[in-house]
Amino acid sequence: MIVKVQLSIESNVKGHTIGARMLVYNKDKSVVLQSETPKDIANLMDGRLKAFFHAEIVGKEVIVQGEAPRQNW
Repeated sequence: MIVKVQLSIESNVKGHTIGARMLVYNKDKSVVLQSETPKDIANLMDGRLKAFFHAEIVGKEVIVQGEAPRQNW
């Protein structure tokens, strides 16, 4: 599935603060997760506050499988 990852404004620095809050959701919002940003996702964000990824959700863990093209949602 494609998910949108949004980082809190406190993360607005290159490299992001590990542990800053993130919001992850899919297009129809049947999946919505909030948690601290793990190091691997913070590194993938690379200074951005939002990005889209192909991901699998296992429990409350986001397993990123690669970056997805920008979506219109």
